[in-house]
Amino acid sequence: MQVEFGTNPADLIAGIGPSIGPEVYEVGPEVIEMFKVEFNSDNILKPIEKTNKALLNLWETNKQILLQSGIIEKNIEVAKMCTYSIPELFYSARRDGGKCGRLASGILIKSKI
Repeated sequence: MQVEFGTNPADLIAGIGPSIGPEVYEVGPEVIEMFKVEFNSDNILKPIEKTNKALLNLWETNKQILLQSGIIEKNIEVAKMCTYSIPELFYSARRDGGKCGRLASGILIKSKI
């Protein structure tokens, strides 16, 4: 957006929508290692005792990416809605074993013509 439209990240407002939450998103060693290399934050991975797995916080991960991109923290809103934990509102491939619907979002820039 900076290159194509001259957008200043400090002028943007960002929303992180529903996704699997940090209390239930369990990942294995290969994912843990990738995230340790890319992110230097204790808020992203929470080791699970007596296993080689961890809980991954995608909400914080995406927030860190937005901050690194220059978006101001007060302009980032996190829905904190866990798709895994709220079956009455959301599909979840992990919860439902892959036999479920899908979620999608989109953004459109309209031409001024």
